Amino acid sequence: MADLINMAVAIGIGALVIGGLWYAARPPCVLLLALEQGRLRVVRGKSTTAFLEAAQSICTEFGLIQGEIRGYRRGSRVTFAFSPSIPPEVQQRLRNVWQLHR
Repeated sequence: MADLINMAVAIGIGALVIGGLWYAARPPCVLLLALEQGRLRVVRGKSTTAFLEAAQSICTEFGLIQGEIRGYRRGSRVTFAFSPSIPPEVQQRLRNVWQLHR
C-alpha cells in the first residue's frame, strides 16, 4: 500500500514538473482578440485598424458571434491559434489579412 502511495506521489510530481516546463516553454501571447456577440475587440497587444476592420468584416461575413484569436511570437513572426468556433476557412483568411495589414 505504501508503495502504491509513493508511486502516485511520484507520478503527481512528475506531472507537475512536465506541466511547468510546458508552460514556461510556450511562446508569449502578443495579441489576443475576442469576438463577443459578433464584435471583435483587442484584449491584449496591438493591431492595426486596417487588420481589425478586415477581420471584423470576415467574421461578419461568416456569421461568427464568438471566439478568440491569439497571436504568438515565434522569432520575428506572429503565428495564430484560434478557438474551435472559428472554421478553418476563416482562419486562413484571417492569416492572409494579417500578412497584408500587420
